[in-house]
Amino acid sequence: MPTTPWVVLKFGGSSVSTARRWRCIARVVSDRLAAGERPLVVCSALEGVTNRLERLAEAPPADERGRLVEALRAQHRALGRDLGVDADRLLGTDFEQLERLAADPAVVEPAERAALLALGERMSTRLGSAYLGDNELPTAWVDARSLLKAEPPPEGSSAASRFLAGTCAAGPDPLVGHRLVERGRPVVITQGFTARDDEGHTVLLGRGGSDTSAAYLATRLSARRLEIWSDVPGLFTAHPGRYPLARLVHRLSYPEAASLAALGARALHPRCLRPLRACGIPLHLGWTDRPEVPGTIIDGEVVGEGIKSVTARRNLHLISMQRDPRWQPVGFMAQVSACFRRHGLSMDLISSSPGEIRATVDPSAFPGARDEVPVLLRDLERFCTPTVNWDVASVSLVGRAVFADMVRRAGSLLTEGPDVLLATHTPDDISLSLVVDAEHADGIERFLHAHLLRGSDDAPHLGPTWRALTAAEGDDREPADAA
Repeated sequence: MPTTPWVVLKFGGSSVSTARRWRCIARVVSDRLAAGERPLVVCSALEGVTNRLERLAEAPPADERGRLVEALRAQHRALGRDLGVDADRLLGTDFEQLERLAADPAVVEPAERAALLALGERMSTRLGSAYLGDNELPTAWVDARSLLKAEPPPEGSSAASRFLAGTCAAGPDPLVGHRLVERGRPVVITQGFTARDDEGHTVLLGRGGSDTSAAYLATRLSARRLEIWSDVPGLFTAHPGRYPLARLVHRLSYPEAASLAALGARALHPRCLRPLRACGIPLHLGWTDRPEVPGTIIDGEVVGEGIKSVTARRNLHLISMQRDPRWQPVGFMAQVSACFRRHGLSMDLISSSPGEIRATVDPSAFPGARDEVPVLLRDLERFCTPTVNWDVASVSLVGRAVFADMVRRAGSLLTEGPDVLLATHTPDDISLSLVVDAEHADGIERFLHAHLLRGSDDAPHLGPTWRALTAAEGDDREPADAA
């Protein structure tokens, strides 16, 4: 095994969708080679492709199916032309498989659905591999299914869980590095989102799984670091598209970043941090358009106390479960938890009292949640009176020693405002979340950022504002991926 250290570079959908950004990718790869590192490039599907493939997996009418297939072909052909590579030659087999799967009535089944959805990453990486090779970066294309094997699902798991929400074990595997080195090229490119099971079937790692698969691969290779590149330089003190004065956060610990990602930051997926933390591999977030801008570093180092970011999630469901209050009730939480589990739902944010439990459900993590919640409510009626608020939002403060910092900075400012439907404070004091009616989320997020973070001018972990970063480009656009 060579001593050249691996670095895993993951590029999201917005980063691989234009020729201009592929030129930036080539620059990053060249820089890593010049630094004496061996890059493994992990790519998502082109922007919007997974959404089109998911619509195809719903077996739409034949005329819509034809339009979707042609739109997918046209998008990849257009990028191929811009990159100077022949998409029809490179993707002929994939186009044929796309047509065949799109016409298959069984595509609604999880196994066929996984095979269809995986085509997006396969096609983007084939185009990218040819482009990098044409630009003096000899690149080996590798099927991610030969590198990552999904763990056996728990007994009783559904087919959807098995094929569409797989997990892989983390940790070093020298055979993976040997397999890549044997390809004989200085650069290797592979797909995010994709693994295989024991029988060789395609398994997906859940929506947002490209970040997670890149993290698994980084642990397999004992990589020097994982870099995730997107259309923002990292995590901010608030969503930079909505709050241009939000500042870039230069450094976060693993727990802070995990909380921020789980509570609404879109620049990385929360599941990618656990394997990295277990293996001590740092994560660097970078800006594809401007690789020279220092982004966010996430590792085991703790820098600074206090609140570091405000983030929000929308489109949550709030379920309230009431019964006659009793002193020290026994078993109420257990009954509720078992009921949620039977219906394949997770209680996200929770508050409880002797007579009531409130919990949010995040439908972005459980795509079938809206259909399942009414069934859940009927089940809950056996031991409580449940109600649902279909449209709430959570606004969260994330950092270290969050509660004390909020009290110190805000004081009486938080005594006025809309009703808080639920409040949670994590035992490690890394996050505090407020659940409110959706219409109030923007105002609360803006208020908290203005009063708790705008004055932190001397904080060493904070960088420039989004407005300052984009002023040089004459561009105050809203990024797709942001805190």
